Amino acid sequence: MLISELAGKRVYDSSMASLGKVKDIEIDPVGLVAKHLIVELDGGAARRILGGRAVLRKAKAKVPTSYIHRLGDAIVLNVAMDDLRGRLERV
Repeated sequence: MLISELAGKRVYDSSMASLGKVKDIEIDPVGLVAKHLIVELDGGAARRILGGRAVLRKAKAKVPTSYIHRLGDAIVLNVAMDDLRGRLERV
């Protein structure tokens, strides 16, 4: 799969709840491996994962590639949305 094919793919947690869409990919320049997916979170997912009040603009977060369970028409993570709270870095 090409990296360009990942852009725009939907990202789901382990229970198939939608998190958002892939906007970018962070690559380790030394090891030349993908480290994080930059995911533009849906409003409800942003509030559950990042906390706080309503999100006025699209919130983005770094999702470690180690959380990927399955990659195909969509990306499915091996963790539940509530378990991501406090574990993702906001971009």
